[in-house]
Amino acid sequence: MSRHVKPHRWADLLAGRVEGTERAAMEAHAKTCARCESARVRVGRASDSFLSIREQPAPELPWDSVRARVHWAVSKERREKQGDPAKPRVPMLAWAAMVVIAAGGVGIISGSVVPAPHVEEDTIAH
Repeated sequence: MSRHVKPHRWADLLAGRVEGTERAAMEAHAKTCARCESARVRVGRASDSFLSIREQPAPELPWDSVRARVHWAVSKERREKQGDPAKPRVPMLAWAAMVVIAAGGVGIISGSVVPAPHVEEDTIAH
């Protein structure tokens, strides 16, 4: 072999998917090439760790907990990007005036607040 062996090919060899002359050529190349030997060792260690991970039970994470964690992480990032919230555009007195006008309008429409009838002065005197 004149070229270096790619790491995924070492993984194939270790998984038993490479046979015969190709396997022998790869192993012979690794004996003469320090770089490929190092890659073979690294891939072998990684493959061994995958086996031990596969044997361990998966952690139990309730989906509600995962969803909440994602929500809070995204919300925090969004708040940090926005910075300080802008000051309200309408002053507090304007809001209070709008509430009073709306309440008066609702009272008049519903009939619970009836304006006093206009009475002339002459009618009262007689």
